[in-house]
Amino acid sequence: MRKGRLFVLSAVRAGKVSLDFTLSETNGKVKDHGFLWRIQSSSLPGLYLETKHINIGSQWAEHEAADAEKKFKKRKQEGRKPAS
Repeated sequence: MRKGRLFVLSAVRAGKVSLDFTLSETNGKVKDHGFLWRIQSSSLPGLYLETKHINIGSQWAEHEAADAEKKFKKRKQEGRKPAS
């Protein structure tokens, strides 16, 4: 945790982290929606003591394809028209 706090301070000083203030205006009234921290993706590993990269996209796609194939086979066995 300590590394993360120190990193954020040094990243702010270096211009790698910034704040976005979010406001909206409707019918002449302004509403404050708070603020969002922004950090460059290349700086994210510095926030954590350990970093592990996981490719979620391909694992999800493989799971979805296998699931769709199971559903297709089940509908075919039941004599139903495959879903479009």
